[in-house]
Amino acid sequence: FIGWGLAAPIVGLISDRLNNRCKPMLFGAILSAVLISIIIYVPDIPKWLVFCLLFTFGACYSVEVIVFAYACDICPNHAAGTALAMTNMLVMLGGSFFQPIIGKLLDLHSSSNILAQGEHIFSIADYQFALSILPIGMVIVSLMILWLKEPRIIK
Repeated sequence: FIGWGLAAPIVGLISDRLNNRCKPMLFGAILSAVLISIIIYVPDIPKWLVFCLLFTFGACYSVEVIVFAYACDICPNHAAGTALAMTNMLVMLGGSFFQPIIGKLLDLHSSSNILAQGEHIFSIADYQFALSILPIGMVIVSLMILWLKEPRIIK
């Protein structure tokens, strides 16, 4: 969250300075997919390196804020509020949609029925399988960005 919070204003500024929305979003989505894949799949990463990777992942993922600017850029000025509200709703729905899916994938892939104090114990492979939806989703988003038309940015 710290990486996201620090980088989001910078990413927005870069997008405005480049007069381009799609390229920064594409770059951030691809780099986010690579970083989260390293975090999920590479074994025995030192704790300090995990912190650095998560910080960098957050910074790269902050390109999400450009989606809000894109929404305003492609709609008439009188509909900007509605576009922002709709974009925000979709972003929030994404989080509420993926959390239960990750839980279901974890349950489906569970390699054992071992319980500790009434709770399931999952293996690293179970978590890797369930969390695979994150890099897969980011790759899908990267492909979708390729179909976006670059909006005319009004300064």
